[in-house]
Amino acid sequence: MENEVIASISSGQSIVTIIITAITVLTSSAAWNFWIKRMELRNANKQKEIENNEKNSSELKESLKERLSLLEAKLEKAEERNGDLQTQIINLVEKIATLRVEVEFLRKENELLKNLSITTN
Repeated sequence: MENEVIASISSGQSIVTIIITAITVLTSSAAWNFWIKRMELRNANKQKEIENNEKNSSELKESLKERLSLLEAKLEKAEERNGDLQTQIINLVEKIATLRVEVEFLRKENELLKNLSITTN
C-alpha cells in the first residue's frame, strides 16, 4: 500500500513537473522570439499582398485609361465620318430632287410631242 501511495505521489509530481516545464518552454525567450518572428512574417506577407494589389490596381487603371483614350479617338473618327456621310446624303437628296424635276419636265415634254405628232398625222 505504501508503494502505491509513493507511486501516485511520484506520478503527480511528474505531471506537475511536465506542466511547469511546458509553461517555462512556452514563455522562454526563444519561444517569445519565435512568436515575434512569426507575427513579423505574417505582417510582411500581408504588406506584400497589399502592395501587389495596389500594383495590380494601378496597372489595371493604366490599362483602362489607355483603352478609354483609344475608344474616345475611335468615337471622334466615327462622329467625323458620320458628319461626312450626312453631308453626302443631303447632297444626294438634292440631286434626286433635281433629277425628279427634270424627269417630270421631260415626261411632260414627251407627252406634248406625242400629242403634236398624233395631231399632225
